[in-house]
Amino acid sequence: MTLAGCSSAESPPPNPFEAEFERAKRQASSEFEHAVLEDSTISRAEYQESIDRFLRCMNDNGIEATALPARNGTFTYRWPKAQGNDDTESKCRVGTTMHIEPLYIEIVVNPKNEDRFELMVRCLARESLVPPGYTTDDLQKDMSSGYANAPFDHNSTKVMDCMSGPA
Repeated sequence: MTLAGCSSAESPPPNPFEAEFERAKRQASSEFEHAVLEDSTISRAEYQESIDRFLRCMNDNGIEATALPARNGTFTYRWPKAQGNDDTESKCRVGTTMHIEPLYIEIVVNPKNEDRFELMVRCLARESLVPPGYTTDDLQKDMSSGYANAPFDHNSTKVMDCMSGPA
């Protein structure tokens, strides 16, 4: 006797970033981006390759750009600020980091793809930087007012950590 539909193998959990991957796949403009995004994952090596391609483009266009390791294994960039550099940056992101980097960073800092404001408020509360009952609405009001009446110093390291990688 055969039992149809029974299987001992469990299906993998759904990818919390599937919608973001589908959007990125539609907007990708290079073979490289399509290849990276094809399996709806971005490996560390693929992320690094996108950074390398971006930096190579910047340097090929006469801008000495470097990537510095940042928190959570991501990068920040440095290059001389000069007229035309912003245009070159925009041009070089196309086909290299434009769709890969923001998605990779979001996966690293928010692997469950939860509401970012909720995560930031939880982090601020965990660090005892806000009073009990502080909400995402409170945070959004504080942000929109330039933190004029915020119950925390928005320039403190703990606050910046909560805002940039609150998970």
